[in-house]
Amino acid sequence: MKVKFVDPGGNLPASMLRIGYSPRVDLGLITDDIHIVYGVSEWRGVLHYLIIPAEAHLPIWFPADLFIVIDARLPFEWYFRYYGDNDPSELKFQMGYQELALDAAHSTDLIERKNNAISLFLKRKAEIDEQS
Repeated sequence: MKVKFVDPGGNLPASMLRIGYSPRVDLGLITDDIHIVYGVSEWRGVLHYLIIPAEAHLPIWFPADLFIVIDARLPFEWYFRYYGDNDPSELKFQMGYQELALDAAHSTDLIERKNNAISLFLKRKAEIDEQS
């Protein structure tokens, strides 16, 4: 799956303001850059994509409202986990490579930038990139 960043031009979507983004946030994304999506989740009622921005070397979750989908094909080995409405993390679902979707500890470790999670992500990234 590939998405293109569409600069909101200082008018962040209401969904982003609702989950705590500042109206003046610098997202570190470049207008019209295309990104491969490595995971999809719904957190606090907002759909998010896991991408690697051009200026970063590690994955970051961004609200989907900032992007348009330009290639809707999903990788073959993606998994889905539904957490429901009562999960304390406010995560409703997550999909992506097996460990991201099915192992909550891996997902947390990836956000916390733990070495083992980053190494596994980079392995899965290479596999997804081959399919894209």
